[in-house]
Amino acid sequence: MLACGLIFGVAEAQELNRDWDIVGKEMKIINEESPYAVSIFTDTGSGSGFVFKNAQGKWELLTNNHVVGGAATIWVQFYKEEIFHKVAVLGRDPSLDLALAEISFPLPLNIVSAQLGQTRNLKVGDRVYALGNPFGVRSVSVGWVNALGSAFSPLFFSSQTPIHSGNSGGAMFRFNEKGLREVIGMNTAIIKPGLSSSTLAFTTHIDYIKKILPRLRAERVVEHAFVGADFEDIKKIPPPLFEKITNAPYPPREFGVMVAQVVPGSPAAQSNLQPGDLIVEMKYRNTVIPFSDAQSLWERIFFDFRPQQELVLTTKRGEHTLVRSVILGVLPPPSPRNE
Repeated sequence: MLACGLIFGVAEAQELNRDWDIVGKEMKIINEESPYAVSIFTDTGSGSGFVFKNAQGKWELLTNNHVVGGAATIWVQFYKEEIFHKVAVLGRDPSLDLALAEISFPLPLNIVSAQLGQTRNLKVGDRVYALGNPFGVRSVSVGWVNALGSAFSPLFFSSQTPIHSGNSGGAMFRFNEKGLREVIGMNTAIIKPGLSSSTLAFTTHIDYIKKILPRLRAERVVEHAFVGADFEDIKKIPPPLFEKITNAPYPPREFGVMVAQVVPGSPAAQSNLQPGDLIVEMKYRNTVIPFSDAQSLWERIFFDFRPQQELVLTTKRGEHTLVRSVILGVLPPPSPRNE
């Protein structure tokens, strides 16, 4: 028994060493072969960013809005370069905490475009790497995805990745199934829960960033629609919470998307939407807007509609079917504590 235990322990240690060997090699690749990652300096602070070539062949820079918002001057510096370049912001999205800047100067010869990947198949437990410039020093750190959304906003996925002040706006990477590194998001915020040494890093999904790029180019400041209601899939709501929200016994008689919470004074509150209402249908200008679950309903409103537009929601409340007109407001910025 002792011998078996020793053999198992050695094999386990060898496997762990192999994993860390892979991590070390991948960190070196990201650090040395990612020249598109830049340091950003403004008259109000510093941060990180990355450059990429758009479909028209033009170079652009992505970073966090809180890194460059309100700054009178913005300068970038490429890895191992001593020259600083001045850039101008094309568009900002406070809700997604994004800023897009144009590149109007000749780039260093070694620059290649960041490969903007996708997060549709991202899984909890995936290994990820953060690249940025905390404290003004280029740094790569490794972590693992622990949630695909967050309590603050579905815009983020979270990971236990050590990032610090100065990482904001930098790229989060992974190596895909083909072994190629790709950018899967932008490091936006961190939270250190209580006295714990474990840091939660919040990263904006690259899928959402790519979706909003056309508006960043076309609009000076991007505003998103705000309903002021939290939507949940009924089948995912625990029985005690379901009974508290609806004042009805579990199990529910119908499944679908339910209003779980309403923000006081919001468009949802003004249209008399209430917790427990079942969303049956959504229309815009007499056209039915399809959705399959709470996430797709949220994405429809966030990406496809604008403040001051009117949505018509058909809901069920007990035995009654109600039709509500909702005039959309402006979505406020997300609330994690930025570092």
